[in-house]
Amino acid sequence: MNLYRCSICGEVYAGDEKPSHCPFCGAHVGLLALAKDYVEKNIGAEISEKSKDFLEQTLKLEITASRFYRGVSKKTKNAEVQGLFKYLAKIEKEHADVVCKLLGIDLPDEVMGVEDRFETDKENIEESLRLEKRAAEIYSGFLKNVTEERLKTVFSALIQIESDHIKIDEEELERL
Repeated sequence: MNLYRCSICGEVYAGDEKPSHCPFCGAHVGLLALAKDYVEKNIGAEISEKSKDFLEQTLKLEITASRFYRGVSKKTKNAEVQGLFKYLAKIEKEHADVVCKLLGIDLPDEVMGVEDRFETDKENIEESLRLEKRAAEIYSGFLKNVTEERLKTVFSALIQIESDHIKIDEEELERL
């Protein structure tokens, strides 16, 4: 059995083979390495004021998404939708944690809160799709404007992950 670490979130995965995505933050396989080769890049990174502002905006987006997904997972009666939103809530919480490490702050308690917005699963999945598309668009703008290599890697990964979530939402809407 091997230990792998994600270069985005730093979490450890134990398995015989490297997973296709980080099970904690959703980063793609290319961002996973053997744990023995891992180097922490989220703590103590030098960040410009502009980049700090981008990270603070990212933190707000990720907390909002995590709270929304947690709320929907508790509200729905559909087991598949519940599983989807429980998964998304954990991923977005992990993104918030990565941002907090980069900012050198503790993860706010509010990330574990719950928000609900709509009555039907369809409306909630449509809202999820809107949130994910908006986040991918915002992160694309941040990626173009950050100068720090670490943040380029993080925002590139977040864009890929949000794109995965967009695909999941679109497929779920087709099923409903």
